[in-house]
Parts: sequence; C-alpha cells; structure tokens
Amino acid sequence: SHTSAIFGDRLIMKLFRRQQPGENPDVEIGRFLTETTNFSNIPPFGGSIEVRRADEELATVALLQGLVQNEGDGWQWTLEELDRYYESTASVKSPAVSANASEGDEVHPEAREHAAIYLDAAAMLGRRTAEMHRALASGRDAAFAPCNPGPGDLETLRDRLAGHAAHAFDLLKTNLSRLPEDIVESAGLALSRRGVLLTKFRTLPGLKNPGQWTRIHGDYHLGQVLRSKGDFAILDFEGEPARPLAERRAKHSPLKDVAGMLRSFSYAAFVALTQYTTRRPEDFAQLESWARLWEVSVSGEFLRSYRESIADSPIVPADRTDFDALLQIYMLDKALYELVYELNSRPAWIRIPLHGILSLPL
Repeated sequence: SHTSAIFGDRLIMKLFRRQQPGENPDVEIGRFLTETTNFSNIPPFGGSIEVRRADEELATVALLQGLVQNEGDGWQWTLEELDRYYESTASVKSPAVSANASEGDEVHPEAREHAAIYLDAAAMLGRRTAEMHRALASGRDAAFAPCNPGPGDLETLRDRLAGHAAHAFDLLKTNLSRLPEDIVESAGLALSRRGVLLTKFRTLPGLKNPGQWTRIHGDYHLGQVLRSKGDFAILDFEGEPARPLAERRAKHSPLKDVAGMLRSFSYAAFVALTQYTTRRPEDFAQLESWARLWEVSVSGEFLRSYRESIADSPIVPADRTDFDALLQIYMLDKALYELVYELNSRPAWIRIPLHGILSLPL
C-alpha cells in the first residue's frame, strides 16, 4: 500500500501508492494524536505532502514521521517468543484448557511459568490499546468526537455483518469437498452452527448500552505494533488500503480493534505451532493444547488490562454482558472475514479461523 524511505535513525517517510480524494487517515490520526493528545506511543507526526486536482479534495501523497527505535514488529517478536515457549513445553504433559478466551481473570499457573514475559507484554499492550482509544475519543470536532449509535445504526450494522457472515458460510459449504481431510470435520461443525451464530448479529439492536462509536485504528493486529524498549508503539492508522477512504474514516466501536488483536493472538499461536512442528511433527498433538493455553491466557491478560484501563469511559459498554456480547460479535465477524480470505488464498490455513469460530460460546 505504500513505499517507505528511512532517513538515518530519526525519520521515516511513507509514499502512498493508492491515491483517493481526501486526507489519508494515517496523516489525519497521526497529526491529531501528536498535536492534541498526550498519547505518545506512536511514531510522532512530522508533516505531509498533499496535492489537489481540479474539482477534487486534497489527496495525501506522503507522510513524514519520527522513526521509533524498535526490536521488530509485534508479529515477528511474538513468533520468536512462541518458538521459545514451544521449546520449553514440548516435553511437558499437556494442560487442561478452557476454550473461552474471555472467561475469568486468573492466569493458569503453567502459562505463567512458561510464558511470563509475554503475559506481561500482553497486559502492557492491552493498556496501550485502551489509552489509544481514549485519546482517539478526546476530539471535539466532527471528525473525532464520539457519537452514540441509534437503533437505526445498529440495525444497519447488524444487516451488514449478517450479510458478510452468510457469504462466508455459503463459500465454506461450496468448498467443503476441496478442503484438506483433517479440516472437513471442523468445517462441517461450523456449518452446523450457522443458524446459532447468525443469531449473534441479530442481538445488536437489543444491546442496552453498546457504548459510543469513535475513530479507531481499523486494521489492528500484531503487525501494526512495534516492540520498543519493553513497551509498544502503534502505527499504520490508514485502515485497510483497499477499502474506500470514507469507510476507513468512519467511526466504530473500539471493540472492533480489540477483536482484531485477539484474533491476531490466535493466528500467532497456530502459525508458530505449525512452524515449530515442521521440524518436529511428532510434537504437534502434544503442543496443540499448549497453543490453546497460550492463546487463552494471553488474550485474557490483554482483555483484563484493557478493561481496567477503559473501565470509566463511555466509549465501551459499561455492562459486562453487553461488553462481552459486542466483543463476540466482532470476534465472529473477524474470524469469518479470515475464513473467506483463507478459502480464497490458503485453504490449508482455514483451521485457524475455524478454531476461532468454534471456540466462541453459543
């Protein structure tokens, strides 16, 4: 989506390849966070280059930012930590693991023993995510001021998400015969739950308090954060570049970002497991339970820290039942989006979104 040029150890310039009329959200949000908030866990905004064609809005050509010194992006750092985790647990008896990532706040003692560094990092990332959402909701102008979604907004969202879900299930059914044999059973189970899962979207208009809609990151996952000096910096606020600019600048529940990061933890756990067992395939069954323990524990720490840091803000549902229901809706939508992507691109990987779909409470 862009080309980057680094100037020494101080600056980085992004040249946007896809031009659309209107300010790029990466510029808009970077300027806002740098100049009007105290949130500093981002590359600081330095400037932008824009052009105006006849009868069109300004279009962003380039963004200049401060260069954040880092040890790599969150995705690669997580895979390295997981490789060490699997090495330490390969010969240890498999733990009993609950499938629900959001239940309870207690960390499994074996997770703490083998993944303590990452659990602390997940809690830090949950706190920084909440701080980012608070900062994004602190604006007073129309572009950043939070808004309260009305029944019509929630009904529109319900219909859009249900439409996406129906398409995903139809695509899965059509492709069932070409899936790897070891995935067919899980795919069939997911299809059998289609009606129950679609009901989750129909509950949207009935939420007592869905929180507020704000500007969000919009494409939030481990690849969008940098590990830096024991902390995290969040970057790339442009959203999904293939989508229209108006859609990328739209306001949503912050829990959409939370769901994106939780799904990224799931992907990391199973991508790292696949990589590790490529050289030791006999360990896959043993380590799969450890992968689930890591995902549940890390997600739980991220969520606990996020909730604590956002608890008194009106931008997320104050009621725990509404919070969990809305988060599960976004988790399901994200997993179904991933399912479509993997069906079209990497059928062998669909076990990861299928796991996400099947692990949601009915």
